This record gives sequence, structure tokens and C-alpha cells, in this order.
Amino acid sequence: MPGFEERAECEAPPEEVWKLVYDPARFADWWAGWERVDGDADGAVTRYDARWPDFAYPSHVETRHERGSVVVSCLLSDIAHEWAIEPPPAGCGLRVTVRVPEDEAGRLPAVRDDVRRSLDRPVAVAEAAR
Repeated sequence: MPGFEERAECEAPPEEVWKLVYDPARFADWWAGWERVDGDADGAVTRYDARWPDFAYPSHVETRHERGSVVVSCLLSDIAHEWAIEPPPAGCGLRVTVRVPEDEAGRLPAVRDDVRRSLDRPVAVAEAAR
């Protein structure tokens, strides 16, 4: 399965970054292209892209507390993003691992571009909050 990893370092405490990446209601605050998110308590969310605001993308969000990560899977494309908090020397690190199904491999450059535009945003928001 095609995929990639990207990382960023943050001077804010891990708790501040976690508040952003585990809460689907806050995804639109930092995830590039996400205009709004509707969700419920069982992990089902529907996201709306800024480019196509009337098209719903059903997704599933799974929080993995023991790993310090959140997996966001698009139910239309099966593209999965795992956002994880890692411990660097100071503050925390944020790593995203993306898995793309073979039949969606042509979208890999666009997905990577969205991730690169998104990765620094939760870091900036968390650092500004401290």
C-alpha cells in the first residue's frame, strides 16, 4: 500500500497538540482544505472540503490513547491518516503517517501536499495557546 510519513517539532507541551488532533470538531481549525466537520460520539464524522462545500466525505476517527495517536479514515477513498504525538528533547513531535490504497495511488501527490500544508498548523495553534 503506498504511503508516506511527515514530521514537525513543537515547543508546546504534548497536551496542547493532543487537544487539537484528537478532536474532530477542531480539524477545520488546522487541517488544510477542511471547511467544517459534523460528528458524533461513536467516531463517525462527515467532513466538507473548502473546494466542494456541498459534498460530504464520511470518515471515521479512532483515538488510540495508548499510542498517543488518532487515525482518520475517509470511508469513500480508504485513505487513512494517523496523527501521533512523539517525545522529542523539548515540547513534542507530531508525526503523520498516511496510507493510500493502490487504486487511489494517483492521488498521492495531492494528499502529500495537503498534509504538508496541514502539519505546521496544529503546531502553530498549540504554541500560540501556551
